[in-house]
Amino acid sequence: MKQEYVIKEYTVICNVTGKVEQIVNYNSREIPIEIGSNFSLLLDKDSRTVFKNFLQSAREHGYALGYVLSINIDNIIQPVCMNAFYRDQKFHISVLIGCRGTLETLYEISRLSEKQVNFVKTAEPSKEASTYVDMLENWVMKDPLTNVFNHRYFNSFIYKEAARAHQKQKRITIISIDFNKLNEYNKEFGFRKGDDLLLNFVAITKNLIRADKDHLFRLGGDEFLLQCTDMNQMKAYRLMEKIEDSLKLYTDYTSISYGIVEISPVDMGEEFDINIYLEEADRKIKQDKKTKKSYMLQYKI
Repeated sequence: MKQEYVIKEYTVICNVTGKVEQIVNYNSREIPIEIGSNFSLLLDKDSRTVFKNFLQSAREHGYALGYVLSINIDNIIQPVCMNAFYRDQKFHISVLIGCRGTLETLYEISRLSEKQVNFVKTAEPSKEASTYVDMLENWVMKDPLTNVFNHRYFNSFIYKEAARAHQKQKRITIISIDFNKLNEYNKEFGFRKGDDLLLNFVAITKNLIRADKDHLFRLGGDEFLLQCTDMNQMKAYRLMEKIEDSLKLYTDYTSISYGIVEISPVDMGEEFDINIYLEEADRKIKQDKKTKKSYMLQYKI
């Protein structure tokens, strides 16, 4: 089995005592962590001390990387890798469960000395440290199933890209994409086929977008987002029509809905807030879903 199919990733937000306040489930269907519980209670006895050191390190330095612990899930002890940053008296903990190859790599990061981990500050950086940190950065930025950029990376990328577009007077178009009837598709054909569908969609999209100006992100589950620099709405609609037509060749059981929003250079100044445009794109997705559902009902009649 490929690693992409067994990996489970969560972001858990805890208060200073370790109580779970929020959970973001990126790509798995089961959540072994409950809101309101103390995260340390899920760990085995030996790992609880390590977890305390993990939180202390994150609190003192602002972040903690590459901690490997053991967690109890359904009375089965599994290795997990945790990375965290500390902000506004909250621990934002990235939890990676069940991908042994990745865990072993990140375990090596945890064994590196402080001098090696901070290799960017040294005159002669360790090649081993550089390799592991590069792998960690790739893991942090990429969705493990599809290998496209994830929601975490989008949040930091979009503002930098908007600043560049504003300076060069280039528009940005964002396209929010959501699958229709994917849950039914998974029930009918199995989750593995559902994963294959997402991988096929990614392959189709990558083949049609511009490598130097367009970026595809998986925001979670069946939600994707395309960011296109120097592309207007009309061209974006034509692009999505090509993606839809290609996807129909793979399956006609499910389809995609999307919302396209064009952002002008003047709107990407200091007050730029991407959430305003994401909300507009979401409204357009809902309308697109209604339109396509109505069309399908008429088609069946």
